[in-house]
Amino acid sequence: MTTRLSPKREAEIAARVNAATAGPWSVSPEYSDVLGPDGEQLADFWYDADGEFMAHAREDVPALLAELAAVRAERDRAKAAAFTAAADLVARYGAGSVEQGLCRDIATQLRRQAREAS
Repeated sequence: MTTRLSPKREAEIAARVNAATAGPWSVSPEYSDVLGPDGEQLADFWYDADGEFMAHAREDVPALLAELAAVRAERDRAKAAAFTAAADLVARYGAGSVEQGLCRDIATQLRRQAREAS
């Protein structure tokens, strides 16, 4: 996948997760079926790796969505902290001081980095 995950696509993935049969899923001992939690056949497959992928996707996809939400929250906190740090630097130096220009430059760089990080 070469494009970023849009909120719309993420919502579509979450909807499929929520609509799917509850887990855990497993692979049958004969390696031909993906089984639901009660042993019912959910899918059949030809290649062992495909079956393992399908069976683990039931728990892997929700875990990845949860991790994505956590990483985004961390990013948002870091972004807010960067803006706060920049604002504090500018506020620390009064109008007319020699350092004010330097602080404004640093604040601009921090704001740019925060925008690029999001």
